[in-house]
Amino acid sequence: MEHVDILHRHGKKVKKTFVTFQQRGKALTSTSGVARWQRVEDARYDRKVEAALATGEWEALGPRHDVTQGTKEMYNRGIRIDEVTGLEPFAFITALAGERDVYMSMSRYWLPQRKKKFVKEIAALYVDIDRPKESAKHWRPEVELAKALNTLRDAKKPLPSYAMYSGRGINLVWLLQSPLPVQATGRWQSVARRLVELLSVYNVDVPASLDVCRTFRISGTVNSKSGDTVTPLWIQGDPYAPFRHDFDVLNDALQPMDRESYLLERRMRERSAWSKTAAGERKDIRRSKDGQRHSRSQPTAKLTARSGQQRLSADLDLLREHRWGNGEIPSGARDSWLYCYTVALAWTMPPHALERSVRALGREIGWSETEAVANMSSVLDRAREAQHLQERQAGGEGIGDCDNVHGAKTKQDTRYRLSAEAVIERLAVSEQEIRELNLRYVITPEIRAERERERMAASRGQETTPMSREERKLTTLRRDWEIMEIIAANAWSVRKAAAELGMSSSTIGRIVRRLRPC
Repeated sequence: MEHVDILHRHGKKVKKTFVTFQQRGKALTSTSGVARWQRVEDARYDRKVEAALATGEWEALGPRHDVTQGTKEMYNRGIRIDEVTGLEPFAFITALAGERDVYMSMSRYWLPQRKKKFVKEIAALYVDIDRPKESAKHWRPEVELAKALNTLRDAKKPLPSYAMYSGRGINLVWLLQSPLPVQATGRWQSVARRLVELLSVYNVDVPASLDVCRTFRISGTVNSKSGDTVTPLWIQGDPYAPFRHDFDVLNDALQPMDRESYLLERRMRERSAWSKTAAGERKDIRRSKDGQRHSRSQPTAKLTARSGQQRLSADLDLLREHRWGNGEIPSGARDSWLYCYTVALAWTMPPHALERSVRALGREIGWSETEAVANMSSVLDRAREAQHLQERQAGGEGIGDCDNVHGAKTKQDTRYRLSAEAVIERLAVSEQEIRELNLRYVITPEIRAERERERMAASRGQETTPMSREERKLTTLRRDWEIMEIIAANAWSVRKAAAELGMSSSTIGRIVRRLRPC
């Protein structure tokens, strides 16, 4: 029943989104099971024929697969329910009743393959509780489930959407209102770990509970290892539409601090780390000949290409939040902001992850995924070329012998890199925004020099910030003019002025020669 709800929410308008099913090959003995998987294979072959007609590549077509020949240990297939089976979700799930060892993925995929690199969305959190081997005879799923639910209630934590008896254990599943994009896998695993910690006394299968590619048995099917039928033990809400959780609410309830506090603390921690490097607070302790310890501030660490672009991405996040509140970006600034952000990300992640991030960011700022990838194609191509170069170099080829994906010789990294001045010009960043947001990479040369003076003053223990060279020149010029006015008013000679003002004759002479009217 809960799987029917997942399939009903499987977006038919979103193309190339797959839910994977698997069945043990040795269990394909019933006529209905063979016929079902044969329909899947026939539909796949028909699509290959259509592609061959369009491209003329008949060599890659291959023979039609017969399910009854060459039975595999585990038969895996990714299915788009409406297109492949010709059945509605409820009819498809109902037809699986009585089949042995049939599983369904809890995530959705870009391709019909259950691999982590193809994950598109995560639809649920789950905890897999196994039956202990040493006490299997006395183990009762209803009793263990009641204990687990009481543990959650006592801790005042959200209860699962449903609990399923898998034949040799219990699956507790928290369905999500909106599937999480794959970019949020880290957040998902953090919350999943909290659930595992809460229920750790119940023989939890930790790797399975933290696996985004995990599959669970479908209600009504048979576990061939125990001979028991997979049945729901407990459902929160409507049996055909169990209660779904908001992920942010789950995160706030399970994590030590809510999401807003965590983001604020992380931002302050990052700012503190950057300011420590920029302010030179790391000290080089040395010992002199007399045994006294002296501290000497180190110069500011020079940014590498990677660390500099990491700072740039953090600054662009702050700038976006300040200007547009993390919502859609106006069409006039959309391309410039995403271009700068994609260039920065290209230095921090591989090309396939970069493309996924571009797709997700495109949706957030008001583009479709196709538009975002098309507009950022030059940056993505450069990132692929850089990876190709690195792989060739890792294979033992010299830098001069490496060529890019177009066959041209190259001796350096091909990824784009943006300077602070280029970003300021593209996004029209004002000096007020730089100071107000305390940006660390997107700054003008004047602000950079000012911060360097503040760093030097802090390292010397000075309370006031030293003046810049221009300010010192202006101050000296004002003082010289004041001295010149005093000399002219009293008609002093150089020697008389030096004696009266307590200055050397050479200094007074230099002032007079420089400022005396021609």
